[in-house]
Amino acid sequence: MRRPRRTDRREPRRPSRGASLPELVLVLGLLAIVSGGAWRTLSELRDARASREAARGLTADLRGVAQQARRQRRSLAVEFDLQAPERWRVLADGNGNGITTADVSLGIDAPQTPWTLVFREGRARLAVTRDLPGADGTGTVPRGSTPIQLGVASRLVFTPRGTSAAGSVYVAGRGDRAYAIRVLGTTQRIRLSCLGTSGTWETC
Repeated sequence: MRRPRRTDRREPRRPSRGASLPELVLVLGLLAIVSGGAWRTLSELRDARASREAARGLTADLRGVAQQARRQRRSLAVEFDLQAPERWRVLADGNGNGITTADVSLGIDAPQTPWTLVFREGRARLAVTRDLPGADGTGTVPRGSTPIQLGVASRLVFTPRGTSAAGSVYVAGRGDRAYAIRVLGTTQRIRLSCLGTSGTWETC
């Protein structure tokens, strides 16, 4: 006996509804907002890293000069030229009495290195672009002050005995970021600090 054939009952397909123009515009707008915010965040992170690395590079360079002074057993001095573009060079004691302005003018304390750019690619600059707390923990450094603050010394001198001129070097990074390189005279220690969101210096 033959079984009755089943007839496939298929429900009629509903036509697929595509996105309307207003919905498409809304989605594209949201994507633009999200991607724009992500790009700004990424750009800010990139700028912060570039500025911090530039300040770290200068700190490492100064430490290298201090090591050279001990290795060469003579005083070396870092001299900054704040005219654009900012440059620096190293002077060497030529007669054993330290780095003096008179000996520099006579060529006795002669340059050991040529003038070199302090920073490359515009990642940072030597400047005080806003009021800053003093890196030595006292007072305020007003906006527009010289970024090279070495007290009575005009140059950052490192001696072979492991001492140096005490002072601070202020670095301005991108996005109003600020850094301070503090040189401790009695120990020749050089440390880098970043200005935190609370307005105080923090270890980078």
